[in-house]
Amino acid sequence: SSGINAEYGGSTGSAVAGYGATDKQELQNVYDLQMEQRCTAYRRATHKLSEQKRRKILNSRFDDLRTIIPSCQDGAHSKMSVLKKAMNYIDQLTKELMVQEHILRELQHEQERRRILQHEHSHWYTKLQAMRKEFE
Repeated sequence: SSGINAEYGGSTGSAVAGYGATDKQELQNVYDLQMEQRCTAYRRATHKLSEQKRRKILNSRFDDLRTIIPSCQDGAHSKMSVLKKAMNYIDQLTKELMVQEHILRELQHEQERRRILQHEHSHWYTKLQAMRKEFE
């Protein structure tokens, strides 16, 4: 009965004074049922809104993927198609990166070999200059 009284702003005795104990319990049961239905409706509504927000964000991310992936820029593609093409594109980029890293390592080795050769050249050039001075 406290729920009924809170709903109608009365005290325990005044809101249901004209009813017997069974009537009070029945009113409380009706009130409890209505509150439960309101809570359920509220939970459903908030769940629906959060699900709509989640889908909107997810669709936005798929749109982002469609603009990034070259093979998806030629028209509408299903989400499954976008994911497959994204995986292929990532694989392609990974392979290209591996090739670029290999080329970079080769260039670094070549640069190191040049540095060593320049050092040796400088060493022998200095020796040659010293020998020329001896014979002058």
